[in-house]
Amino acid sequence: MQVEQFMLEFKDIILEIRNTQRLLMPNEFELAYLANQVNISRQSMRDYLIRNYEPEKEYFKKGGKIMVSKETAVSILRKYDAKRQLHSTQ
Repeated sequence: MQVEQFMLEFKDIILEIRNTQRLLMPNEFELAYLANQVNISRQSMRDYLIRNYEPEKEYFKKGGKIMVSKETAVSILRKYDAKRQLHSTQ
């Protein structure tokens, strides 16, 4: 019974963290910001978006800048973080 209670409390904490993160994270990111975070050029990031994501849904132009949706940005950051971790362990 104590394990079940702990798991329920743990789940509640995780959900609270996730909801807080959603509130703090913007709904869109500039392509330049993402490129800087993963340490590649803006042109490489643009090419990657064009090859792998759907325009007007996952990325779009806004005020002359290419913007990336929150979900797409998180996906890209996770992918490059996994690559970085893989290379750092070798």
